[in-house]
Amino acid sequence: MKLVYASLSESDASSGKVVGAVVDSGMWGLSATIAGLPVQFNWDFPQQGQMGGGVQQFLINASGAYVMLDDPIRLDMVELTNAAGITRSFVLQFDGNWMQGLPNVFEDLRKAGFEASDAIKQKAFSVPTGQLVGPYVVKQLQVSEYMALSSAPALDLTDSLAIDLNDVTVYVANGMGAIPDPAPLLYSEGNPVTP
Repeated sequence: MKLVYASLSESDASSGKVVGAVVDSGMWGLSATIAGLPVQFNWDFPQQGQMGGGVQQFLINASGAYVMLDDPIRLDMVELTNAAGITRSFVLQFDGNWMQGLPNVFEDLRKAGFEASDAIKQKAFSVPTGQLVGPYVVKQLQVSEYMALSSAPALDLTDSLAIDLNDVTVYVANGMGAIPDPAPLLYSEGNPVTP
């Protein structure tokens, strides 16, 4: 699968790209309209020897033909409010791995040295755990949090220089006996579990 240029920005044109050329670098926050609905996606292009993201895998059946997977699930429009108090509507898709259609602020954060400015906070949205989107209930599995710089004076850490980790006591058995096997599950994610 490859992505090709349908049109060029001034910077792409000045770097020698032409319409129809293969996009050979990552692009974030690309917008498109599919079946009349606005969608947003990222394009990651694997570099030689790259081991992380950007590597595409395919399934091949016993006869050597590629197995076509289902398209992402298109979700109903949802209205979200971010931490800055801004409310927007989104049309989301879920591909079994990523929630697509939310603004991607990673590149903005990278350019800002991963400091969450007010401008970045206004762009960032997420679907909270428990949010009902059509017939689906969303559960966040991965959330990134970034701390804004504080205007408070720096902490005085002079006392920390006196800490000697050689004085930390060794483990002492608590005398409560062996751990039950299997241990009874009383709580899951902080919520009581009824047997």
